[in-house]
Amino acid sequence: MSNGSQYNVNAPTQTEIDHWNNEFAQFDFPSWCYPPVDAWDYMLAEYKKMRKLHQQSTIQPNEKYSLRVVSFSFFAWLFSEDGTQWLLNLFGIEEVKPHTGYRYWFGGKPHTSEGTLIGKETESSIRVYTKNSINRFAEPPSEQDGAIDEMKTILVKVYKHKRAKAPKFPTPGMWNWLLGALRNFFTEPADKHWPYSKPDRIHGIQWAQQVKDPECPSSTMWDAVTETEKFHPRAYRIEQRGGVIWCGRTHIYTEPMDAFMYREGIKAIKRGDVNFDEDELGNLIKNDFRCESCDAIIPCVSKAQGPQGSVERLCENCFGSQENGSHSALDNCTYTECYQCPNFIRTPDDLKNLKQTLGQSYDFPVRR
Repeated sequence: MSNGSQYNVNAPTQTEIDHWNNEFAQFDFPSWCYPPVDAWDYMLAEYKKMRKLHQQSTIQPNEKYSLRVVSFSFFAWLFSEDGTQWLLNLFGIEEVKPHTGYRYWFGGKPHTSEGTLIGKETESSIRVYTKNSINRFAEPPSEQDGAIDEMKTILVKVYKHKRAKAPKFPTPGMWNWLLGALRNFFTEPADKHWPYSKPDRIHGIQWAQQVKDPECPSSTMWDAVTETEKFHPRAYRIEQRGGVIWCGRTHIYTEPMDAFMYREGIKAIKRGDVNFDEDELGNLIKNDFRCESCDAIIPCVSKAQGPQGSVERLCENCFGSQENGSHSALDNCTYTECYQCPNFIRTPDDLKNLKQTLGQSYDFPVRR
């Protein structure tokens, strides 16, 4: 292959190269957040294409410095809470809070020998993830959402001379363009022949499925990426004393909270732990789970602030539909657990129309 310098009009001097290499050497990044080789190749090739440079040409040392700083800080940022949230959103993955109106059972129907109640009673917990198609139009991290400031904070933390001087940051234009290119590394398929032939070249999703958790090297960092693909469209992560189990809908059973409380109450009566009978228990359950607005006995009833400041017991739908209620509560009325409820919101358009009627901004909901 010919020497790449022949494509440069202004080849950098060795002094310039040494200066910018030394600047980058002042960052002490941990090895687990190094960008993968294929991400670097993709970003560098796209940058040369944007600059109308030959792929064999050498970019200026200060440009290389900017590419390295942005890519290293970006991949370090992905391991943060905000970075992980951005990455999962890009892949169409959303973590959904378990419905507060239901108890979850694993492995079998509620109150059977096969079923295990998930909760503090069994020292276990559950997290729920939904999977849609990859969000190819997701915005890259930016100054507006605070991501670039978070990356700059990471750079300051790993800078050897942070007490003496601040590190040199790329220009705003470089940050924005390079982060857009890195976003595309995750959304575009790997080209095995560009910018040079490499049969094992990977793209961002494949990298995310393989990268190890630095705090638990035996596990992958973003196991939700792989597991939601396997248990599409809904995956459950159960953490218990024996470790972590992932499963799909067929292994999870839900029980309305009012039915759960009634069963537990019957057990307490039989043990002699309480001083009321079955009829009184039924009345207590009805009082606890009766919506004071629609009068329904429904598991999602909870205490809410009423119109005159009084505390009322309201279901999610009535609370979300009140003039001064939290309309985001209506998002819970899209949960698949609630499909038998008369107020179950069955389509995104139904939710959109209802929220717009209430003067509430509308965000496209994940089907739950």
